[in-house]
Amino acid sequence: MVSVLTIAGSDPSGCAGIEADLEMIARAGVAARTAITALTVQGVTSGQAVYATPRDVLRDILKQHSQNLPSVVKIGMIATRDNLEVICDFLERYPKLPVVLDPVLRATSGLQLLEMSAIPLLKERLLPRATIVTPNLDEVEMLLGKRPATVSEMETAARELQRGTQVMMVKGGHLQGDPVDVIWDGTQMNHLSSPRIGTTSPRGTGCRLASGIAAQMALGKSAIQACAEGKQMLLQWIRY
Repeated sequence: MVSVLTIAGSDPSGCAGIEADLEMIARAGVAARTAITALTVQGVTSGQAVYATPRDVLRDILKQHSQNLPSVVKIGMIATRDNLEVICDFLERYPKLPVVLDPVLRATSGLQLLEMSAIPLLKERLLPRATIVTPNLDEVEMLLGKRPATVSEMETAARELQRGTQVMMVKGGHLQGDPVDVIWDGTQMNHLSSPRIGTTSPRGTGCRLASGIAAQMALGKSAIQACAEGKQMLLQWIRY
């Protein structure tokens, strides 16, 4: 049975995080497996917090998955440098395992979802390992130190972030007007555009897009096809 292993944090609202991943993967008819990196508390009057999964616990969870590898791995929130190292160690043992990376660095609410000290390691070890990477403009700014303000600048950012033959999908939902996503595979630049639905994007769109892409890859789609069909899955969810 084809399956997607989602490595991400839990959002108790169900709007984002691993809960959103599970819903989206199921919509594609693919089996979902999990490795929870953290429990989060968001949007409550008493404050916000992240409770990271201990390093050894996450390592043991991933060891269980290594006994029966998934078809694709989707990575979202990681939380700590320790957990990032565990994930990288796991992936480096299986170099042919496809990886969709949504580099979740900060929540919409402003809650930090990856330790700042871990960002250099993310860039050095995890980013090059991913098959597809799906940063939004905020994440591009944190990774490159500059925020794209136009589609042309998104194209430049995609080229600067891309490694080897991986697919870099820079999401343009934070720009004004109808959103355009830029996809660069090292050879060809593609655009995915769609009318903006509503005035604001619901929470969890990045999680859902990446997990939809991972599910499509598990079904045998190429990276470029998976990006396009994952985007259609997301649009159908928003309209619903």
